[in-house]
Amino acid sequence: MRKIAVINFKGGVGKTTITWLLGKYVSQSLKKRVLLFDIDAQMSLTQALTLNDNDGSIDRDFWDWLLTCEGKEKTICNAWQSFINGAMRFNDFDVDNNFIYTGLSSPNLHFVPAVEELYLEAIIGTIKPKDIKDTNLFITQTVYKIERSKVLKPYDYIFFDCPPSVSSLSFSVLFCADMLLIPINPDFYAVRGLALLLNSVLSKLKDKGMLGRFPAIAVLMNKAKPWTNTFTKETKRYFANAKNQAGHFSRKNTVKIKCIESFLKEDASIKNVFRDDITVDIIKQMDKIWREMEELF
Repeated sequence: MRKIAVINFKGGVGKTTITWLLGKYVSQSLKKRVLLFDIDAQMSLTQALTLNDNDGSIDRDFWDWLLTCEGKEKTICNAWQSFINGAMRFNDFDVDNNFIYTGLSSPNLHFVPAVEELYLEAIIGTIKPKDIKDTNLFITQTVYKIERSKVLKPYDYIFFDCPPSVSSLSFSVLFCADMLLIPINPDFYAVRGLALLLNSVLSKLKDKGMLGRFPAIAVLMNKAKPWTNTFTKETKRYFANAKNQAGHFSRKNTVKIKCIESFLKEDASIKNVFRDDITVDIIKQMDKIWREMEELF
């Protein structure tokens, strides 16, 4: 099972959309079993998958499932609280179809939704050495439970939709991930978010002994502005900037990092991917992107 975290500390770069695109592409085009985790307190992925576009009402099937999930204390926050309250309690926390929602349109694509209580965890779950020591294995052990489950079929990939901030919960994902996929847009602030993640978070966590190893890192240009058969000078300039930052980080830390040469084009149809099938053009783009990502495994 490969674990990929989609992360950038700049909002608006398309983390949620890319998480869903990857999940849908890998489950449908590659016929793999995929699990999505929404660990963002903003609940963007959860809302995109379960709210009605017309009136904002929640999908009835999901609502019924969520009531059961909350009633049986099987949310991601229940799991987190069980973990931080003691190993024995977490040992008794079962992951099953009350923890994982299986009612999406694809039988190979399931997800663990975010819940409102994540707001509180995001506020109080700041990074401190003691917190990291106590909680860094939460996602790792949760994934282990999923892998060892007697009632769940094995998954091939897990994708995490991460918040644009670091807390004990999001750090637990960093500690578990095999790969970080960092989306950037062709603008200064998104590329600045890449620098912040690489140099002000990952490097310092490693230097302080809080991060045992670096996962592989892929940088993806999203919302790339097309121009005839290529891309605008602005898009190319920001991509070159990102490659320079990635190269410097790789040389300094001896980490596998790749700036994906295949961009995800700016496309109005992408906003419909949560409800509609992926277009042929987007599938072709995802084919190229996925092949480059696989080079890091």
